[in-house]
Formats: sequence, structure tokens, C-alpha cells
Amino acid sequence: MSTTDPAALAATIAAVLAATQSEPAPAAAPATVLTVEEAADRLKVRRSLIYSQLRSGELRSIRLGRRRLIPAAEVDHIISEAA
Repeated sequence: MSTTDPAALAATIAAVLAATQSEPAPAAAPATVLTVEEAADRLKVRRSLIYSQLRSGELRSIRLGRRRLIPAAEVDHIISEAA
């Protein structure tokens, strides 16, 4: 392909666009860990209740530096128990 040939360049661009538009975008992976605020939002409770459950051991968390991350499975488990 010559870069000076407009027809060939247009055909190449069209082929690349068609290939990228036909591939579906990958689905976003669900969050595997939640912040305290995200967990509170999902459970529709205050952050203080989440911290209380973390202190009492009712809710497991992962400590990353100063942050507490809560496995989404823990929150899902609480929701399924309440149902």
C-alpha cells in the first residue's frame, strides 16, 4: 500500500474501523473488594455501623495501608442472610 494512494488508504482505514467496531467491548468485572463507604452504600447503613461490625469481627476486611477493604462476598453474604 502506498501512503499516497487515497483509495488504498481509505480501504485500510475502513477495514480497521470495521474490525474494531464489530468486537464487543469487554464487560466490566464486578468489584471484588469494596471500600467501607461502598459497603455502607450497598447495605444502606451508616459507615459507623460498618466500622462497628469490623471491630466486632462480624464483618471481615483486608487492611491495605490505612484503608480497609471489604470483600464483596462478605457484603453479599449479609444481604442473602437478611433475605
